[in-house]
Amino acid sequence: MKINKIWFEEKWLYGFGDDGKTYRQSLLRYKDLLKAFDTEREEYEISTIGIH
Repeated sequence: MKINKIWFEEKWLYGFGDDGKTYRQSLLRYKDLLKAFDTEREEYEISTIGIH
């Protein structure tokens, strides 16, 4: 499974996979993202080893 797109809503991180499913993870697990501004959150890269 590969994540093709991510987005944020309130305290949640969402990912849309190439399997057609939407995944959700609490930002409480990612303290830096939880505290980040929206503009900072949008500066991500999807690579073969993860999302950075």
